[in-house]
Amino acid sequence: MVQTGRQKMTSLLSNISTIADLVRCRPYFQVGNVVHRYIGRQTQVMEDDQEIGAYMFRRTVPSMHLTPSDVRWMVGGWRERIIICTGTYGPVPTLIKAFLDSGAKAVICPSANPLEVPLTSVQGLEEFNILENGKFEIGDEEAEEEEAEPASPTSDWEDSDSEKNGNHSTGFWDDDEEELSQFVRHLYHSLFQEGAGVDLALQNALASHRRLRYTCHLPRIQ
Repeated sequence: MVQTGRQKMTSLLSNISTIADLVRCRPYFQVGNVVHRYIGRQTQVMEDDQEIGAYMFRRTVPSMHLTPSDVRWMVGGWRERIIICTGTYGPVPTLIKAFLDSGAKAVICPSANPLEVPLTSVQGLEEFNILENGKFEIGDEEAEEEEAEPASPTSDWEDSDSEKNGNHSTGFWDDDEEELSQFVRHLYHSLFQEGAGVDLALQNALASHRRLRYTCHLPRIQ
């Protein structure tokens, strides 16, 4: 079952060679700390019948970045807590240590190593053209001052609504989200209904979802 899921993922990824293939397979994805969601495509047909496609993505950038210093400053908020991270990667080791040093019972997170992203690339709001509250804007103000390009002979806008376009090929990624949701439910049930310890509860949940890779970090016993 695990092998079948991995083979299916490998098969899907191996077929992606263009942006069109990517958005057809997964209309939203994460690059670094920025989430990109496909919202549409503008296709222009030139006089020589050559088609030029422009893909538009909505970028969402985190409005804040949690550092180990931030965690220690909010020490009262983590004491006796079980922290569960369900992102693609787990927190950096220094952040995990800060949680545990601040009294957290455990940190459960993906086993995949996180990507080291400089703070300037995350907090540089002007670089991503977003508002201070984390909302996004499309386009640059300077672009309004530029001369408009001459219209092409034929132009067509295609919405990203998969249901509207009859595209149902994103089911595999929806299955990933559903499996993650079931995994968290199993984890909570084992913790709060069965009264299992944190490490045992994680093992029980992973036993039912063998494709997932999660690790439990516990405080060191002094």
